[in-house]
Amino acid sequence: MVQDLSTYKKIFDKFDKTELYEINIPFLENMISTKRNIEELEKLPMITTHSEFKHLQKQTESGKILIKLYETYKNQTLALNKILGNAVNLTDEDNPFLLFKEKHNNEQHKSGE
Repeated sequence: MVQDLSTYKKIFDKFDKTELYEINIPFLENMISTKRNIEELEKLPMITTHSEFKHLQKQTESGKILIKLYETYKNQTLALNKILGNAVNLTDEDNPFLLFKEKHNNEQHKSGE
């Protein structure tokens, strides 16, 4: 997963969009921050169970925030794709949304087992 600006710089260079990199640094930093927040929230419980009535469950606040951050990250990735000129030639290694989606799907399958 893309965790630093240097990786994004390489992606911008790869698509000959170096001039757009500098003006998008705040956006990219925000995107990295969003991803880090998601990783931290994924460590917290998403559902609480009532102490007396075990069949009653409720989504935690961290779970609600996590869902919003997933949506934010998806939108940021789509915006990045547009900044790069809808670069459809991104490999799986370069595409942060595909990597994020794959990781999330893998974790969903593991938790459902």
